[in-house]
Amino acid sequence: MSGALHIGDDNQWVTLGSAPRLGFGTQGFTIEMWVRLDELKSNSIHLLGSTNFTYPDSFNLLIGSDGKPWVGHESNYLNARKPVTAGHWFHLAYRYDGSGDGPNGGQLLINGVIDVSSNFEMKGQVKADLFLGPGPLALGSVSGGFDITELRFWPGPRSDGKIREQMFSRWDSRDRGIAAYWPLDSENRFESPMQSGVVVPSTEFGFIEDDSVPVDLDRDAVTQGLLKGESSVTLDENRDLIGLDIFTAEVWVFGDQKPDELYNSPVLSQHGAPTGWELRAAAGMAEFLITINGEHLTVGWSADPTPGWFHVAGVYDKSQIRLVINGIVVSRLSVTGELAHYERPVTVGRNRNWPARAFQGALAEARIWKTARTDAQIWSQLFTRAGGNEPGLVAVLPLDDWPTGSVRDLVSETSHPVDNPLASVRRAPPLEAIADADPETNEPTETEQLENLRTERIELLRRVERAEILLGEMDELEELAEKGRQAQSEVQELRTQVAELQNAQPDEITSPDRELEPGETTLQSLINQTRAQIEAARVAVNQGGGVYRLRDVTMDLRVIPAAGGETVIIPDRKELVDLSGGELSHLRLDFSSTDIGQAEPVLVKVPDVSGYTQVLARRKLSEVGLLTEVMLEALSEDRKSQARRVVDQLPQAGTDVSPQSTVTIFVGRLATSST
Repeated sequence: MSGALHIGDDNQWVTLGSAPRLGFGTQGFTIEMWVRLDELKSNSIHLLGSTNFTYPDSFNLLIGSDGKPWVGHESNYLNARKPVTAGHWFHLAYRYDGSGDGPNGGQLLINGVIDVSSNFEMKGQVKADLFLGPGPLALGSVSGGFDITELRFWPGPRSDGKIREQMFSRWDSRDRGIAAYWPLDSENRFESPMQSGVVVPSTEFGFIEDDSVPVDLDRDAVTQGLLKGESSVTLDENRDLIGLDIFTAEVWVFGDQKPDELYNSPVLSQHGAPTGWELRAAAGMAEFLITINGEHLTVGWSADPTPGWFHVAGVYDKSQIRLVINGIVVSRLSVTGELAHYERPVTVGRNRNWPARAFQGALAEARIWKTARTDAQIWSQLFTRAGGNEPGLVAVLPLDDWPTGSVRDLVSETSHPVDNPLASVRRAPPLEAIADADPETNEPTETEQLENLRTERIELLRRVERAEILLGEMDELEELAEKGRQAQSEVQELRTQVAELQNAQPDEITSPDRELEPGETTLQSLINQTRAQIEAARVAVNQGGGVYRLRDVTMDLRVIPAAGGETVIIPDRKELVDLSGGELSHLRLDFSSTDIGQAEPVLVKVPDVSGYTQVLARRKLSEVGLLTEVMLEALSEDRKSQARRVVDQLPQAGTDVSPQSTVTIFVGRLATSST
């Protein structure tokens, strides 16, 4: 049974001792603690400090009314960017490197992730007595109301890798160099083993027993996990994972090494070339990749590569991708366009398309949602195992099935075979076991029901949009087929004209010296007749309205020279069979477009693509030999039905332009704001 100390009102505090005895020195210091707020209040909640805010040697660590931690350090102030969530455990650390140089003079870390840095310099050394809780000098300006456990003071700045490595375990003597430590998990562990006798409670305190405290009492406990390089699993039976338009993928990771490239370390993968998405992680680093319009887009995080457990989540909501580490957003990117789906099952611990890319380490509690989870939602279930019946959850793998040869999916209630046996690992992930499902308590709240209805509505609208696009593509394919049939008819007509030209006999053959033989013609007559036939064919092609044009023409003929060289005899097919090669001469006639007399330039009418999607508009313009340039036009809320559709074009529909001209289309996009 784990526990914590509860400080419930403004009149409760603990005297910890003077700052120098707690490790505050000229070489810097680090403070760590696990905290859970009862609720946010109109004034700040004072966690720890000297409670005076004016003296030069003051130090105070608080939670503001907006939920954001902040530090007052010798009249310098450092405000966190990320608010914490009341009712849920979070790890808070402040470190100061003693120099004030660069961006790392003072840093606040939430759940082991750097949230904000400052380069302020400590002018002296904090020497005041420090209190846990509001303190005797609060005078109503600050409040209590929080649970706290595992309070540590270190002389000197701790690396973020060391903080993450040890934040989920109780301190023991192997963690050398600590200045003061209070487990605060039960009454008999109230005093600091490093600073005995300095704790003077002002009144009775309440210790609570709580298994949800995310600190493992025994860091050497053997647990089971999915060890990569040896095993992976493919979720073949869960078809709900294929084709998700918005989703959240999350998993607990114990990375024990740093790969040469992070793409060689996939933890959850539905990614091929160039399609799909992938969540990657290793010691002290993570990356989330999605594919939009054939382009790979990524958000990443990199820190001290010390091995240890951390939680990683990738979120995609069609407008933004986010990478969340231990409940803290570390990177985000605004995106536009459709996700290119990889129509194969999700694989855990390996890339299915490139099997050599395999994660090395241990994994626990892998979850995939068909919703874009908010930061608060991810945080609320960070340290709790899922039961499989949570709204929006489409897959959850506890990955605690060792030593069996399969992995359970609690949502689809199926077991997936593992390609190699699972192996045990030390140091359990900081997850609280979920209790047996209670039908009454697992009913979704009204807010969750509304969120589910909103998600289902969005999914239905997307399906309708897909169906409309498919119908539009079918109509265009039918138009293309009809044009293909017309083109085939034109080609056949041209072939007939060519055949007639090859077998043509002059209507009137005369020679100044003699009467011409059957099949005999003068060279000039042959040239004139051929030129006339080609010009007629060119006019017919132009009038057809297609993209094809008849340009230069070359004819190779086999003829029999007549006496005098002024005439030739064109043999028919039957005569060609009976004649030998030596009796035939090769005659080549070249007709350029200028020889025949090119008419005025051919122009193309710009088709109307208003209301088309970007893909269909490109295809429509390409059919008539035109190029496409895409521009985005911001839409107001009352025009949201035109989003992702062509709202304007230049030149306008019906304009005559030269082939290969560029048409600019303006595609609507809803105006959004992002941070």
